Amino acid sequence: MDRANQLVELFRKFLADDYTVAEFRQLQDYFSTDGHAELIKQLIRQAMREEADDVKDQEVDLLLEQVDARLSYKLFTTSSHSSPKRHWLLYAAAVVLIALLGVWAYMGDYLHLGSTENGQQFTQADVAPGTNRATLTLANGTIVALNEAQHGIVIGEELVYTDGSKVLAEGQSQTGGQVQLLSLSTPNGGTYQLTLQDSTTVWLNSSSTLSYPSHFDEGERVVHLTGEAYFAVNPQHGQTVRSQTTAPSIPFKVVTNGQTIHVLGTEFNVSAYPGKRQVTTTLVEGTVEIAAENTAATKRLAPGQQAIVQEGNVHVSDIDVRPFVSWKNGVFYFDRTPLADAMDALSRWYDVEVSYEGSIPRTHFYGEISRSKPLSEVLMVLKEGGVNFRIEPVEGRSKLIVSETDTKNKTNKKGGYR
Repeated sequence: MDRANQLVELFRKFLADDYTVAEFRQLQDYFSTDGHAELIKQLIRQAMREEADDVKDQEVDLLLEQVDARLSYKLFTTSSHSSPKRHWLLYAAAVVLIALLGVWAYMGDYLHLGSTENGQQFTQADVAPGTNRATLTLANGTIVALNEAQHGIVIGEELVYTDGSKVLAEGQSQTGGQVQLLSLSTPNGGTYQLTLQDSTTVWLNSSSTLSYPSHFDEGERVVHLTGEAYFAVNPQHGQTVRSQTTAPSIPFKVVTNGQTIHVLGTEFNVSAYPGKRQVTTTLVEGTVEIAAENTAATKRLAPGQQAIVQEGNVHVSDIDVRPFVSWKNGVFYFDRTPLADAMDALSRWYDVEVSYEGSIPRTHFYGEISRSKPLSEVLMVLKEGGVNFRIEPVEGRSKLIVSETDTKNKTNKKGGYR
């Protein structure tokens, strides 16, 4: 049996709930291999054209983009009482089998984002993903718009982009030779990278500000954060004295609203957005100590732990760090993420206002999708969780309206939701 027929047969067995453990693992392998994913897309293209001779190339490509969003990015949704992997595979199998069996009409709704009341199809307004956008505020108050073609800046003897080109124009002064406070800010829909004078690297997420000195002193390194950032702190040591055999480490501190993080060379993520009731610190490597504001008590984190500071209390738990740090690598990663939290992330990255019609649906999302995708592609997959979306322009800014799919459609829909 050739690979194509074997793939179809595996899907048929899976849908019929008549498969062995070995066959299930083989099916999983298909989804983790780029060559097999390409085979799946070729089979879909062939089946679609056999079913409808007049189908346009752009319609084929658009449908394949939707399938690719489900297969390659493996974003899926499910209820809290069901298996995420099982539901995602079931949905993926259904998508491919439907196409292979020629049920073209069933897939028609994936070709557009909506339809008019008289049945004519239309495409809703789309929203492009965020980009490398940030401003640098100098000590004298001058605001410098940073180059969007670059992805970060480096603080040293001169202020340069990561490719070595100068940031400041002739006549603009970074510090005048003195230690001065600078600020890097990203808007909604922006992200930027900063390498500090001590070689510590900071990735700023959307709608965030990091304030830092042009040069650190010998006693400690302190920065202030509003919003979200990922830190890769470079260990530094001070001068040795006669009574010491090794030089002491120079502490690195991150001050946010409600807490101070004490660092000794490590990687971690901090989320401290204004308006949020809690500040979240997620440790990837090394060790940090969390000190809540107005209290002498501290909590030490180990890798794979998270501290949540709320109303002066620090709660530590073991977690999977990926949902909290993957944004740095250009990915939305959801792991039983509530709808409201997912919408907050989309709102900041795509610079849209989120509005709910009725109550907020009690839906959780699992999986991952690239942050480089336009908003429509993300929403096309998220709607499989029983949620409807529409985008409307409002006074020069896009508005994302969220509502729950009616119970009948949600129950009967084939896919990763029950």
